[in-house]
Amino acid sequence: MGTHFHYLVETPEPNLSAGMHQLKGLYAQIFNHRHRRVGTLFESRYHAKLIETEEHLAAAVDYIAANPVRAGLCARPEDWPWTWRPGR
Repeated sequence: MGTHFHYLVETPEPNLSAGMHQLKGLYAQIFNHRHRRVGTLFESRYHAKLIETEEHLAAAVDYIAANPVRAGLCARPEDWPWTWRPGR
């Protein structure tokens, strides 16, 4: 998925914006250095949704896992190499 990525994050403090700024900024710096480029790497700000129910959490996990399958990048969610799974 060359155009975006998904994270499901639990944070005890309301500091998601600062964390995403740091994550994306550091990644962009490393990527630009490695590929000898300059400038903005990410086109837009991140999008966040508050998950308040177990049903919404299950739907979010399923959506994230199925995303590379829907994009035609793998046959099954477990085949996607960048998906974290407990015990892996």
